[in-house]
Amino acid sequence: MIRCDNCGTNNIDGSEYCDECGMRLDLVPPSRPRKRELAGVDEEFDSPVGIDELKVDGFFLEYDDARSGGFEPLRFVPRGPKRVVLGLVTTKRAALESKDELKRRIDEAAQYVPLEQLCLSPQCGFSSTVEGNTLTIEEEKAKLMNDSKS
Repeated sequence: MIRCDNCGTNNIDGSEYCDECGMRLDLVPPSRPRKRELAGVDEEFDSPVGIDELKVDGFFLEYDDARSGGFEPLRFVPRGPKRVVLGLVTTKRAALESKDELKRRIDEAAQYVPLEQLCLSPQCGFSSTVEGNTLTIEEEKAKLMNDSKS
């Protein structure tokens, strides 16, 4: 078995990419930061190893609260067809996000990734836990449609 140093998954011998996270198994030496550290803002860190080699169409990222950190790590996303889905719409509370605030946050992210690569989404679906979130179906629909008056 080959252990992925990025996410800890055990992969079949001879695997080139991790079955769980898609990282090239020969590109993540044990001394490199782990996945959670890569998600945070770490100005000391130069570049995630192999991010441009991940066999993914996009990156789905949670950015609905301060715990999520800033958009600085987006500077490592390769230019081109890969999408960055910004989870700016929280599913933890019923209050609708201001359209102006969403636009401001998207503009902020566009400082690091071209606007053409950015998408908007809820941060984690509407069932972050087994119990789900406390939003009603009507509140979930309003979040998706963003019927806010602002």
